[in-house]
Amino acid sequence: MIIRTYLPSDCEEMATLFYQTVHTVVAVEEDRVVTHASITAKGFFEHRGYRLEKEQQVVRNGVSLTNYRMVKETAGSQGTKVKEEDL
Repeated sequence: MIIRTYLPSDCEEMATLFYQTVHTVVAVEEDRVVTHASITAKGFFEHRGYRLEKEQQVVRNGVSLTNYRMVKETAGSQGTKVKEEDL
């Protein structure tokens, strides 16, 4: 894997990847949907009512990355409270 700076020519492929990821990939852990927000996405989700559950440090190829577990309370399909975690 090579990590490089974003290029404008990456836009279409990144948009497709994001759409496919959000619409087809659901990770479930202990009956909860689980995902993580990057530093740049954290404010986006906080502004939409999500709260920070946990800050995490992940090391990839010797590089320490920070991500955040974000949680939002939503009404479930049966009217019960469920936790929803999102990008």
